[in-house]
Amino acid sequence: MVSTVIACLLALAVGFVLREVMEKLKARYLPRPKPKPLSLLGLPGELRNNIYRQVLVSDQSVVIDKDSHAQPALLQACKQMREEASAFYYKENHFNVDCVDLDFTAYIAFYQHALPWAPSKGGKGVRCELSGYRPCWEGLVKGLKAMHEGRTQSLRYTEGLSGYVLVTVHAFQVVEKLKNSPWETVEELFGVYQKVTVDCQNANWQWN
Repeated sequence: MVSTVIACLLALAVGFVLREVMEKLKARYLPRPKPKPLSLLGLPGELRNNIYRQVLVSDQSVVIDKDSHAQPALLQACKQMREEASAFYYKENHFNVDCVDLDFTAYIAFYQHALPWAPSKGGKGVRCELSGYRPCWEGLVKGLKAMHEGRTQSLRYTEGLSGYVLVTVHAFQVVEKLKNSPWETVEELFGVYQKVTVDCQNANWQWN
């Protein structure tokens, strides 16, 4: 009886020692699991929002032109970041979109990303800066068509308008009122608008 008890105790002791040895061998020779890398998306939502605002919101107007209309890198990182951070960028910034000689490329490209967030609705807004000395009629028509199709918003100016800038702003306002008409009808109307209004301007218009 005593010998049996002793044998059991020895077996338990040997088993315990073997487990200890195996654990030490594993710790020494088996690869340790790599720690998970820190990720912005792994942070709490409130902290992520603070980071988005610090990175994306500027005290000065954000200038957009045809060479710099891409979204910030943070908004291109992944779908979740774009969905979470776009509202901070588009609603809390003021944008100046530069359209030289009525080239609305940057304006259209900007709204391709910005329109879902409707900067003019609850945001600081977007100003289209019309500059240059040779306004292009084809560029104007391209911008008008984009607005008619709902791909941009209208231009907002209230005072100090003259020359081709006045013609352009009025054209956008007319198309805005005709948004329920077919584009072909609107385009035909602007053929007449060109003859009555544009031909009377002293600006050096380009026609293509």
